[in-house]
Amino acid sequence: MTKENRIACITMTIIIGVKIFRIMDRLPQSKNLCFAIEHLVEHYF
Repeated sequence: MTKENRIACITMTIIIGVKIFRIMDRLPQSKNLCFAIEHLVEHYF
């Protein structure tokens, strides 16, 4: 794995993590992390 690939991977992980937390903040009735991840996957994939 090159240095650029490692940086890109870390950056994507951080961005996805931030988006999950934002979704959880926006949907306070769903304190379920699995729901947040499913929502993210449906939205982006």
